[in-house]
Amino acid sequence: MTTEQIENMDKEDLLSLLGYYNNYVVEFFDTHEEGMRPVSIYEFFENDYQEIIEEQKLKEFENEVIQDKDIKTITEKEFNILIEKLNNQEEFTDEEKQSFLMVDKKDDSFIAIDNRNGNMWTEEFKEKEYAIRYLQGEEIDKLRDEECKYEIRIYETEEDYNKGEPFQLNVYSDFEEAKNELKKTINFNNYFSGNIVNQQNGIEEFSYYSNKETEKYSYIFECTLEASSKLYEHQFLLVKDPNDLETNFEIDLTGGFDFNCAYRVINPKLVQIINSKEELEDFCQKHNIDIPKYCIREDGIIASGPDGLLINNNLEAIDWLDNLELEKEEIQE
Repeated sequence: MTTEQIENMDKEDLLSLLGYYNNYVVEFFDTHEEGMRPVSIYEFFENDYQEIIEEQKLKEFENEVIQDKDIKTITEKEFNILIEKLNNQEEFTDEEKQSFLMVDKKDDSFIAIDNRNGNMWTEEFKEKEYAIRYLQGEEIDKLRDEECKYEIRIYETEEDYNKGEPFQLNVYSDFEEAKNELKKTINFNNYFSGNIVNQQNGIEEFSYYSNKETEKYSYIFECTLEASSKLYEHQFLLVKDPNDLETNFEIDLTGGFDFNCAYRVINPKLVQIINSKEELEDFCQKHNIDIPKYCIREDGIIASGPDGLLINNNLEAIDWLDNLELEKEEIQE
């Protein structure tokens, strides 16, 4: 750990670190000859502290995920010792001839190691559940099939989306890989949209839309809004970018046409694409959404209060009213 890393630590981690160091110094003076000087704090952080943290993480991991007494958690260091013995054709002890589970720190994957016969069979899994089930004797092919649960569905056109008629692109075990493939496919082929559905529970985990007119408030999403453990279902947001609903400039149609700055968006679903103020008014009327009187103007609508953002009749964001009034005064002068 470098000096810069120590300086950038938050309060909780720093207190924890100092607590470990204090214990180390006490133990050092208790077990070493009088007159010896403890190592510098930076030497300690670089060596002994890392081993202490690794041991602590291993204990937490063991308590959290291992209930099977026949599976033991090991560190990367212990794993490398076993591999070295295998490569050198050394005999394993009875304690080393068992099943192990290790976390790969590079990508947080789970390494299942079956060394009951002394051959160190290893399999990598994205989720600990599958690693444990493998070590408990389940067939690897069955587990691999279950792991491939992230199904990519593609809607070539808006018409396909409205009809609910996607085609299946592929199924992945890695969620991030599925997201990247979905985005690449949508953008390269100029398809309308796509989503990732978890085949195990049917939940839509992620959606992506082609970037055509993100400067216009053209997209209406139905969603659930969450704040302070309270959920507000069947809410409607008017947005510019369908791939980013956390910009604080999404217009909460069911919340008085204010910007959604305080609520987390859950389970968003695109319900309509509009291109004019008239289409917005029709949508609100159809869904019994009251539009504040100050919002409606001849040249567009106002979002986020009487002095808020002017959006023209084509749903393009123009500017804040204060700025527009100031420009008007300057022109008149």
